[in-house]
Amino acid sequence: MMVRDCLLPLDGNFVQQKPAHGRHVAEIGHCRGSCFTPARRAVAAFLCAFSIGRADAQTALPGSGINPADEIEQPASSGAPVDVDPREIVVTARRGEALVEPETELDEERIGAYGAYSIGELIRDLAPLIGGAGKPAVLVNGKRVGDAAGIEGFPPEALNRLAILPPEAAARYGYPADRRVVNLVLKPHFVSWTVGSTLVAPTAGGRDGETLSANRVAIDGATYWNAGVRLARESRLLRSERLPIFDEEDRYKSLFPSTHSIDVSAGITHPIGDFSGSLSLSAGANGSRGLLGRDDRRALQNRQDSRSLGLSMTLSGPIGDFRTSLVASYARNWSKNLFEGKVPLQGDRSRSDSESWNVQLYVDKTIATLPAGPLTANILTGGKRRTSLSRRGDGYEGRQQRGQLTTQP
Repeated sequence: MMVRDCLLPLDGNFVQQKPAHGRHVAEIGHCRGSCFTPARRAVAAFLCAFSIGRADAQTALPGSGINPADEIEQPASSGAPVDVDPREIVVTARRGEALVEPETELDEERIGAYGAYSIGELIRDLAPLIGGAGKPAVLVNGKRVGDAAGIEGFPPEALNRLAILPPEAAARYGYPADRRVVNLVLKPHFVSWTVGSTLVAPTAGGRDGETLSANRVAIDGATYWNAGVRLARESRLLRSERLPIFDEEDRYKSLFPSTHSIDVSAGITHPIGDFSGSLSLSAGANGSRGLLGRDDRRALQNRQDSRSLGLSMTLSGPIGDFRTSLVASYARNWSKNLFEGKVPLQGDRSRSDSESWNVQLYVDKTIATLPAGPLTANILTGGKRRTSLSRRGDGYEGRQQRGQLTTQP
């Protein structure tokens, strides 16, 4: 506080500077006779100094060169002008939040406590907690992804959190009412190589087997991809290794066949303007070899071989005030079977081929915001088609075609 001079002449006239409309003006008082005794003069001087000091804290005298704003502490500024619109409303939300508040949420520590190898295994372990009918629908960062992201092959360490949404979230995202929804929120940046192997060796009367897998995952903001391969083999389990042998033929019968398989998968999700697109590819080959007995010449075999190919795509994003999601998938399967008997039959061999298409379009819009929550309208429309062809060695050939169009408001 700064105090300026207050004129207090001995004749009883005194001048006090007071602020008026941002400026100082002079107010003159006058007292006659014995009005100003020494005691009263001291009190008047104190009051004059106090009032001027208060005025100086707000406004400076003209020509003093002191800006009152300089005496008030100002917030730090970066040097750039700040244009604040008082009508502006800023809304903040966590990254990857779904349209519905979660019912239960697991952080990184609780996710790690399950010790799951992959996100798919984690979701299976959480089945009693998730509930619902069948496999839950999966969102990634609050968005529908269908089966195109290959997200279930990611390691659980890639998750920032996992949210189990309440039952009403199914209708909000266009799923059946009895299906639960899980939202997976990925970390903004994550890279990992995962290599695993297992070896099974019995001490007596069992099967031995090996598996080998490798998986690569990378997350960079809204873009993430993965690629993986898995090899597996199991030996045959003969009847003679577990059960008593009644005749020589029992030595050529298997309780479980030998199996071998290879599976390859790759997927990528990347933003496309205001949209997010996902594409995935999967392929596999499996085979089994079993024994059915023996005839006069050789052991009788049961062989099965199959191959599969899958391709899926998801495109989701806003169109005006509408939220849209398009999911398309294609699958193709081939299989061959051999079932040998003691009496050769032409029907011992068979083969089948099948392919399927599936397309779904989901559209959602918020109509109004009510006290109980937003009022939304959504529609799910799509179609699927499946074709299968089977042939047998005796000349029989069967073909089936099935198509379906659905619209669900």
